[in-house]
Order: sequence, then structure tokens, then C-alpha cells
Amino acid sequence: MKASAAKEKASQPGPSRPRDCASRMRASRPARATGPTPSYPKTRVRGSRLFEAAFILAIVELTRRLHQACEQAYDQQAADWLLPQNPERPLTQAEIGSIRGEIGAMVKQDKCQNFINGLLSAAAKETGDTSYSANILDNFDKVAQQGGFHAKYYQVGTTPNGAPIFAAGGSPGGPVSGGTARVELNPNNVAGMNRFNNMIYVALTALHEVMHASGKGFNDSVLAIALAKMSGTDPPKPAQNMDEILARSGAWDKALSDACLIWRSGFDGGKKKP
Repeated sequence: MKASAAKEKASQPGPSRPRDCASRMRASRPARATGPTPSYPKTRVRGSRLFEAAFILAIVELTRRLHQACEQAYDQQAADWLLPQNPERPLTQAEIGSIRGEIGAMVKQDKCQNFINGLLSAAAKETGDTSYSANILDNFDKVAQQGGFHAKYYQVGTTPNGAPIFAAGGSPGGPVSGGTARVELNPNNVAGMNRFNNMIYVALTALHEVMHASGKGFNDSVLAIALAKMSGTDPPKPAQNMDEILARSGAWDKALSDACLIWRSGFDGGKKKP
């Protein structure tokens, strides 16, 4: 190489080398993209909105949980009020005596006694039972001596939400002729017997159940069919499910109420007093 050429090449600028570690690190960083830099006020607004949204969601969730807790507490309190832990108990002699006294006042009326005699006689024809008794007070006493009268929830079904449905009464012990007759009455009604109207309602319910116990197979379908034949109307078909059983029960129970309660001073079953 010629001396002049070498000198010229040596005089040309070459790549500079960083003198220290910091310089080398700065040299190795990629170049920052060009464009507008987000302003601090806009970033603060976004953060504030996110905080407000989170706060609102937290309040909504807290409200939902509080509402759920209140509902559960109310349901538990209502259950404690309406469904005591041990609601079943035998009725006291005083309670049984009060109910018997009301039924005795009912059957002293010819309309009531004639209705009971006619319905039980028609039911006996349907079942072929010759051992039935139409002496309702005698049957009442036999129930008291046999299985007895009890305050107990008698479940007949459930609501669409799964809550139990309880009947006003039940007679699961069979007929008095079998020696095991038993009547169960809704504890809520028994607890309110000190109220005039409720006392009569409990007595009517007990009378209804004692009529079931008065003969073999005197169920709601049989008594509803017997009532229809007494009235000269088309008898219903035997019940196939709980809804139909309750419908049959309601049909002859209404007729019993009309015959035995319409006379009662202060309680007219929604009708005018005679």
C-alpha cells in the first residue's frame, strides 16, 4: 500500500467505542418509538374510572350478600315461629274437653246431626262397613281413649319451591272399630284455640277427622261420593293424587260446615246467620 493511501485511510473516522459501562448500556438499548407521549392527566382519569367501577361492583356484591343473609335469617325465624323443633304433643284433657263441648253444641242442632247420620250411612253403603257408628260423640270419646288427639303437622305436599304444605288435620290411626283411631290437628290452630273463631274451626276440623274414623275406609273419596249420592248429583271419581284428595275433602267439608256451623252465634262461615 502506498504511504499516502495508508495515511488517508488512517485519517478516516471509524466506529467509536464506549468508554464506560453506562455508555455501553445506553448504546445497547433499542431506540424509543416515536409518537405522542400519554399525558399524566389522562392516565389519572382512567385510573379514577377503574377505581369507581370496582367500588360500585363491590357495593353491588355486598348488597346482594346482605340481602341473601337477611332472607336466610327471616326464613329461619319464620320456621322457628311456625315449625317448632318438637311440635308434636298430645292435647291436654282441657283442650280435648273444649273441643268436645263445641262438637256437642253442633250435633244438638237437628240439621247438623241429620247431615252426619246421612253422610256416614251413605259412606257405609259405599264400603260395605256394618260396624260403623253414627254416634259422633261416642266416636270422639273412643278416639280419645285409643290413639288420642295430638297436635302435629300433617304434611300433604310441597310447593313448587319445595316448602311443605300442611293440612288442618289428619286421622292416620284407622277406624274406632279397629281400636287404634288417632286424630292429628295442626299445632298452629291448636295454639290459637283461645280465640273464639279459631276454637270453632279446630272443633270442626276434629269433627271432620272423627267422621273419617267412624268407619272402615271412610276416606275423602268415599265421603265425597256419598255426599254426591245424598244430593242427587254425579259422584266424583275416586281421587288419584293429593290434589284430587284435597278437592274431595274440601267438597264434603264445606257441606259439613254449612250444616253444623251456620247456626253458631258469632261464627257464620261467611254466610248470614239465621
